[in-house]
Amino acid sequence: MPHSPARPVSVQGSAYDAMQPQRVLLCGWRFLVFPVVALLSTFLLLDLTGLDLWIAELWYQAEGNHWALKDNFWASTVLHNGARSVNQLLILCLLLWFIGQKIKARWWATPDEASRFATRMLGLLLSSVLLSIAVVSLLKRLVPMDCPWDLQLFGGVQPLISLWQHRPAEMPNTQCFPAGHASSGYAWLALYFYFLYTRPWLRKVGMAVGILAGITLGLVQQARGAHFFSHDIVTALICYVVPAFIFARFQFKTAVPAVQDITLATATAAPVVPHKDISHG
Repeated sequence: MPHSPARPVSVQGSAYDAMQPQRVLLCGWRFLVFPVVALLSTFLLLDLTGLDLWIAELWYQAEGNHWALKDNFWASTVLHNGARSVNQLLILCLLLWFIGQKIKARWWATPDEASRFATRMLGLLLSSVLLSIAVVSLLKRLVPMDCPWDLQLFGGVQPLISLWQHRPAEMPNTQCFPAGHASSGYAWLALYFYFLYTRPWLRKVGMAVGILAGITLGLVQQARGAHFFSHDIVTALICYVVPAFIFARFQFKTAVPAVQDITLATATAAPVVPHKDISHG
């Protein structure tokens, strides 16, 4: 008879109960299949039906048949360059926090099971954010696509060549697909999975942060003529799938921490948090 994976033991009212890994089937339809199918379907709908061009044309006409926001101070300097700098600062702070926790565990204090688990989750969050951005950047280099402002349809010089058409070798290797700037926001969809394991009652807040940040940065670039809407959808898809796989890999390769390793000091240091089933997540 095949061995079934161990299930976590609930310790009501302890710090361990708050930090306990949640055995959620991240590879199931609710967490992976449905979001992937929905985002892929949206991408294909936008790209194959011409909705992408129609939405870009609405932006273009609204700005007076030219990309008036391309060099706008708020759109270019603040919401593009500034937002990118803020994201880099957040990642740096997350990295320093993770390094600090590792140094603390190595030199100053012997961590309990909950502390080790929290540090491990922090590392997965950092890895998810960095890898999501890296995958998007890599695809931008591998898949040459023009931005709306490059196209003859919108005041540029390049003919429209879709993703599914052969691109002539003499055309420039532009890097507009997927949406790189939006990845600075969508990469934080990893917060959903981080909170799913550490503070499950905050998981929807984490999801909202990633979605709102990604949509905001994506719309800014669409308004500037830098991306089509479908480019943002692909970025959102990548930034969701990457942390889903990273956290799922952790889940099925890591044993559940032993309850007896929890010290009394740890158990009394945190507020009482009732154990909550999040299987409908």
